[in-house]
Amino acid sequence: MLASRRAGHARVEHVGVMRDGSYALPVVAVSGQSIARPSSSSVVYRYTAR
Repeated sequence: MLASRRAGHARVEHVGVMRDGSYALPVVAVSGQSIARPSSSSVVYRYTAR
């Protein structure tokens, strides 16, 4: 596995994005938190509340 791929996986594995061996995309990182399949309002809220 490539180093960049390992780093990306390590960043999002705690979010629970793995579904049957693949990622539930999109995964959005806002203010140090990763969110799987967020609504746009959730992303905006987390960004403005940082």
